[in-house]
Amino acid sequence: MAKLKRVLFILMISITSLFNVQTVFAEVQVVDIMNNSLMLYVDSPRAFVNNVEKPIGIDNSQTAPVLVNGRTLVPLRFIASNFGADVTFDDATREITITKDQKTAKLTLGNNVMKVDSQSYTLDVAAEAPNGTTMLPLRAVAETLLNKHIFWDRNLIVISDQEINLDPKMDKQKIDMLINLFFMSPSPVVTINPNKPTIDSSISTNTGGIVTEGYSDFTQGSGYEKGAYDTKAVQPTRFNWNRLSRFQGPSDPQIKWTFHPKEANEWFDSSPAIGRDGIIYQGSVMGRFYAIDPLGKTKWIVDLGSNVEIRSSPSISGDGTIFFGAANWDDSGSSSMFCERGKCYAGGLFAVHPDGTMKWKRLFDEVVTNSSPSIAEDGTIIIGSGSYAQDGKIYAVNPSDGSVKWSWNRNPGNGEGFYTAAVINSKGIMFDHNVILDTQGNYRHLAMYAHTTFSNPLLSKDGNTIYYGTYTGSVVAMGLDGIPKWEIQLQRTNGSNRVSSNPVMSLDGILYLGDEAGNIYALNPDHLVNTPSNQFIDYSKNQEMYRVYNFSDLKVDEKSWTFPAASWIRSLSVDSNGDIFAITESGEILSLSKSGALRWKMNLNTRNYDQVIGPENTIYVSSGDQIVAIGQK
Repeated sequence: MAKLKRVLFILMISITSLFNVQTVFAEVQVVDIMNNSLMLYVDSPRAFVNNVEKPIGIDNSQTAPVLVNGRTLVPLRFIASNFGADVTFDDATREITITKDQKTAKLTLGNNVMKVDSQSYTLDVAAEAPNGTTMLPLRAVAETLLNKHIFWDRNLIVISDQEINLDPKMDKQKIDMLINLFFMSPSPVVTINPNKPTIDSSISTNTGGIVTEGYSDFTQGSGYEKGAYDTKAVQPTRFNWNRLSRFQGPSDPQIKWTFHPKEANEWFDSSPAIGRDGIIYQGSVMGRFYAIDPLGKTKWIVDLGSNVEIRSSPSISGDGTIFFGAANWDDSGSSSMFCERGKCYAGGLFAVHPDGTMKWKRLFDEVVTNSSPSIAEDGTIIIGSGSYAQDGKIYAVNPSDGSVKWSWNRNPGNGEGFYTAAVINSKGIMFDHNVILDTQGNYRHLAMYAHTTFSNPLLSKDGNTIYYGTYTGSVVAMGLDGIPKWEIQLQRTNGSNRVSSNPVMSLDGILYLGDEAGNIYALNPDHLVNTPSNQFIDYSKNQEMYRVYNFSDLKVDEKSWTFPAASWIRSLSVDSNGDIFAITESGEILSLSKSGALRWKMNLNTRNYDQVIGPENTIYVSSGDQIVAIGQK
């Protein structure tokens, strides 16, 4: 693939002089320089690192080398990290420390003295940090700190381990070719990795169109506050909606394509989101966030570094920004994406542009595990931090700059965080992992009984009831006061079949969910009227009570049934025809009719996590080390 990239590059820059032998020879030399250097251009936010284009500024898209008093200042962290050096910043003392191999350098913002080990150097220009980016004189960074070779001509900067054999007069043609790169249209592939640039070998040039033309817009459902999602997207979120797809799934399925990343030990354990152009966005437990085109080819990758997990499913806002959370399990600084101003953090919320460049990041003291971002009506991003064994908070984050509007902390020290996605009803009331707040962060109620664990909640059509599964093997209907209206035990032995899947309710009010024993249930809440309850739960303090039922006591008909699958039910969806699609832990995919009859099934022979139904009768499945598109034969 590297040879193909070089050939494509040569063809691209020589199209106007294809038959000029001298020009082609010059181009081969230019490619050799590109393959072994870091190239910058004054006032350009673009860079080329070993022939891979990448933006200089992750937090600020306008970060670029500048000229100050005739001296070229360059972004320290970008250059240092790409040559294997570590950079830390002490907020209190404003001191910067750079370490590479056995060498350590220290300097202070606003001061023009740099100390490298025991030797001091006076810089032509003092270190500056406009917009939070530390800028240093070019030669101080490249030559003094990193022992690299530099070439500079007409604002072009080339830094390399090797001597750069270019002469400004004799090699003007070659230099012009390198300069022209910074004025060409950007490459369709962007890879962001602050530690070591990598790129997938399957490079997509598919620009895509609006694949949802002719279909209705995405809606969350009548009980939900209308969030600022991209309503033209195929699936802008897997949570904070009623999970009733506007697309029809396949009736006679076959695999259209399978995406296998080349990155080692890759694993997908979250839900995908799909944009209006058909681009699939998916995070991995190896810290990489993928954009995959409708043909199953990599478009770009954002790499957050080692010891990072992305189990948070993405959401897409109306302006196309993609939001997702991530956990950093090593706060020693192995992933620079989680470190800033001399401190490293355990988790973060990331905002990425559709081209893969970073819009902003907001770092948290707590990990972000399974919690996925929900988008409120005003665009505010709601996300939870922590895990089932670690403290956490609910954060409300400004979508434009990543600033925190407010946060809410459940009893610090209780060892329980937030790892489901928030649902927001049409009155602005929010439920997130057993806590009821409003969208301004004001506490209202705590769920009094029958807590959810991993089952993401669902809202009723009027937004006044919250449905979710429990780890004691039941499904609960809870009011906005935190008191359950009813609970249904799925098996008579309490806790025998945990429920971690997310419930779905059909347009005619039938509730679908699955348990970890592999059973799929269809529940008709209307049948509770004449069903005997096996117990009352009495809150003497609040004088409240509710009924607990057994599923086996409910009336069984075409709307209330069970279906046994092969294993743990991970995900359920309902398509525009009302047919049910389920995936299991063991790789099985099933389609059932509204009456519970099996329509078809197939097995991917790996661990499924979640699914999205898209246009043209296609289902996209996150399935262990692969993403699979299943369409109509």
